Amino acid sequence: MANPESKNIHAKLRSLQEFETFSPFCRVFYDLIDKWIAQAEHERFALSEVFVDFLDVELRRHQAIRKLSCSGVITILNLVEIAQELRSDVERIFNRMDRVEDLSPVSRAVVNLIRAECNYHLGETEKVVNALQRSIAAGCNHPIVFLALGFNLYCRAVKSHTERGQEPDKLLIADPDKFARACAEAVDAFKSGIRGEGSPFDSKLYWWIGSVCEIMQNKQDAILAYRRAMELDPPSFTSEAMKKIAHLSPSARDAMSEKEKLRLAGLPRLTDKDIQEGANWLRQIKTIDDLLGAR
Repeated sequence: MANPESKNIHAKLRSLQEFETFSPFCRVFYDLIDKWIAQAEHERFALSEVFVDFLDVELRRHQAIRKLSCSGVITILNLVEIAQELRSDVERIFNRMDRVEDLSPVSRAVVNLIRAECNYHLGETEKVVNALQRSIAAGCNHPIVFLALGFNLYCRAVKSHTERGQEPDKLLIADPDKFARACAEAVDAFKSGIRGEGSPFDSKLYWWIGSVCEIMQNKQDAILAYRRAMELDPPSFTSEAMKKIAHLSPSARDAMSEKEKLRLAGLPRLTDKDIQEGANWLRQIKTIDDLLGAR
């Protein structure tokens, strides 16, 4: 029988589902937190209170976004302002989490999942990565945690190793070797989430492996990953995967030329659009099937 705090959590999760801005990713991620809290023993009540506090902050954030959407176009600046307004609430949650984090491995996993989500909304990518890694170290090995880790490692690579070009929407890779190594970390994280045996997350993880490998100009690895995503989830990926594979597959003549070899050795310029499209995929997909894929 569910305890009162668990009922409260489920009620708030149902309320969040009424918002279009509450993504399927968050639904799965928050359900995972709820399941881990249920595994706790003596610290279950304290963890539940922290999660309820966090969900209240989330409800206020989505309400603020809804209010903005009714008034006109939402800009990045508007979203930053909302995040800043909620920062004091988040800091209060952080203080409460510090008091329960080290009570058990379950507590460490739960606290760091919540900490990762808070820091994501505050734009603190390095802190997101650290929190997700600590949650994994505490035993939380769900594929969606590795999906989030890989994505944020990629974002960290972009933040750390690119700089603005002369054109306002262009990013230039400052150190190709460091950027490639940082992207390889993201690929390794995605690979760690692959489970096989019909896991609904595998196709999305392979797609992200392909996407990052493509940016790194590891074309063969990208093609293999895109093909695997297409095989696992044909309705979601066949069309786009075939386009990407065709684009990534050079003709035999081109592949043998010195010019092509030099081109393949280089790393491409990134645009803000490239980064934003990745974030939009992870956070703004419209249906749960978009995330989980066909079963």
